[in-house]
Amino acid sequence: MNRLLFVLVFFCTIINSCIGQEAESKLNWLVNFEQAKKESETKSIPILMRFGGSDWCANCWRLDEALFETEAFAQYATDAFVLLNLDFPQKKENQLPEQESLQNRKLLKKYNPKGFFPAVLVLNTQGEVLGQMSVAPNSAEGYISQIKSILNSK
Repeated sequence: MNRLLFVLVFFCTIINSCIGQEAESKLNWLVNFEQAKKESETKSIPILMRFGGSDWCANCWRLDEALFETEAFAQYATDAFVLLNLDFPQKKENQLPEQESLQNRKLLKKYNPKGFFPAVLVLNTQGEVLGQMSVAPNSAEGYISQIKSILNSK
């Protein structure tokens, strides 16, 4: 009986993981701010900018699982935003190219001066902040509702 339960839990975990990866793989996260602004202007859609620490930030991982890796977010965000991921890894083996790291530090000073991780901001096509999403625990639908509120208030 224990083996059957273990096998069942194992397969459910694998399936759930694959679903999340499929949703996230549909998304095109840029890492270059100027490219994101250019694409935002061309498509006339806002930028959704996330600050995270891919190798150290447990709350970032929770937000990824609760929002960014969901099918609901993929369906909503694909044509609604230019997605910009600003990563701040700490482990030596995960360091970013120097130019990307420098860009991310400058954007951290400008858009997230208190250094909160994770942080999610919505910017207009000129890179001006429209609002910041609360990253308190929520459902994907709750987070999406927050983002829609930010867009509707401007």
